[in-house]
Amino acid sequence: MTEQAQVYNLLFYIGIGLGAAAFILSIILFFKLRIPKVIGDLTGSTARKVTNQIQRESESGGQRIKKNQMQIYNIEDLPSGDETVPLEQPEYAGSGSSPTVDLAEADVPLSGMKIEEDITIVSSDVIV
Repeated sequence: MTEQAQVYNLLFYIGIGLGAAAFILSIILFFKLRIPKVIGDLTGSTARKVTNQIQRESESGGQRIKKNQMQIYNIEDLPSGDETVPLEQPEYAGSGSSPTVDLAEADVPLSGMKIEEDITIVSSDVIV
C-alpha cells in the first residue's frame, strides 16, 4: 500500500469513528431532550390520548386522576368532607369602609403605574 493510500485509510477509520460517536450522541440527546414528548405535543397525539383516557374514565363510573401522578381513584372510595360553607366577610377598619380603593381618587403616588382610559378586548378562535 502506498503512503497516500495509508493516509486515506486512516482518514476513513477516523471518519467512521466520528460518525459513530455523533450517532450515539444524537440518540442520547434524543431521549435527554425528551424529543418524543415534543413530537407528541406538536402532532396532537398526546392531547388525543389524554382526551380518550378522560373520556373512558368518565364512562366507567367517575374516576378521578390526580395531577402529575396519574393515579386513579373511585369517587366512592374518597373520604367525604364537611359541607362547603361560605366564608365570613372580613371586618374593615372604620364604618362604611371598603376593601377596594379607587386609584383615580387616591392620594398616594402611583410611582410608575398608569391608569388606562380604554381597554380593548380581542376574541379569537385561534389557539396559540
